[in-house]
Amino acid sequence: MKPKRLWSLTLLLLINTLHAAAQQLLITDDEGNPVGFAHVLNHNGTVLGISDLDGTADLTPMNALIEGKPVTITHVAFKPQTFNIDPAAAGTKTIVLEETDFDMPELTVTPKDFIYVQTYYRVLYMRDDTVTYYRAGLVDNVYDVKKKKLKTDSRHFSKAEIGLLKVLINKLAGSTIESYAELSIPSGKKEITDTPAGPGRTRLDYHGVDIGTRIQDFESHQLRTSIDMEALAKQKYKEEGKDKKLKRMEEDKNVVNNRTIVYQMDDEGKSTFEDFMMSEWHNEFDSYSRANRKYQHVIIWLESYNVDRAYVTKKELKERKAQNRREMNLDSMRQLEQERGVPALAPQLQRRLDVLFKKAKD
Repeated sequence: MKPKRLWSLTLLLLINTLHAAAQQLLITDDEGNPVGFAHVLNHNGTVLGISDLDGTADLTPMNALIEGKPVTITHVAFKPQTFNIDPAAAGTKTIVLEETDFDMPELTVTPKDFIYVQTYYRVLYMRDDTVTYYRAGLVDNVYDVKKKKLKTDSRHFSKAEIGLLKVLINKLAGSTIESYAELSIPSGKKEITDTPAGPGRTRLDYHGVDIGTRIQDFESHQLRTSIDMEALAKQKYKEEGKDKKLKRMEEDKNVVNNRTIVYQMDDEGKSTFEDFMMSEWHNEFDSYSRANRKYQHVIIWLESYNVDRAYVTKKELKERKAQNRREMNLDSMRQLEQERGVPALAPQLQRRLDVLFKKAKD
């Protein structure tokens, strides 16, 4: 057999072998809807990947970091689920997630001047898969019904391995972190259009660019919106002629930027300001470290939850805020999570956080 033909057959065999070993993960809810932007974690808390808007993730490049140990899927609106992956098995493995037990505070709808919503947020900042910074806090969101304006007031505590890092993150990323923990008020501009993609599911389009999905889960009364913030920003910069910003975005390495926002909805699928339930923002990128003369992979992972809501008068608003004030420290925040039913972090992430706070038990 000629060497050229032998090489061709060898290459074809190699391609077929790789193709046969390819593994896909399909993540859905109990109604079969895809769960986009779910995190895939290995046994020690490394973020191996994130599902796309169709709920799929490619496991093939993850196998080296799975190390034959259990994998955990985590998402802000669902309970973490741990399972084993057979590296030799090909095809698609489907994982069905169960909604969290987190529930909304009871709300009495009355014609009053203000709507008060308090959200609790927590954020992990990772460098090369190591948690180096943690921040948690409370945001008081006050919506003036007559003026249709939102005002927010936030307070937080934080912890970092290095004091300078804490100062830098508080200064540079603090406002961004808190803004993502605030509530989203629709502007009324119909810039994002919906296209039906199945029962209770729509694709979101921004000026011809596919940027996300919206799921109406009538069983759990959840309205879940997942948006590819990177795709949205690129299209906006392109239309606004911001070529420099667009060029910088295109030059950035390994950038992932997405957000999921969950609202409680009624039987007709409608939601209002006070029906905000929870949200998740994930941002990751490669950042060049001048000190180490190499690139470091950075992940900023934020979750926020609605822990109180009410229609109030001006006097009741002051009383509500005073009632909800508490010390900003780790113990107080963990107590709040338990009192309000906020889901705990995945065990792998909690262990890494314990190391950061020097409270590891093992």
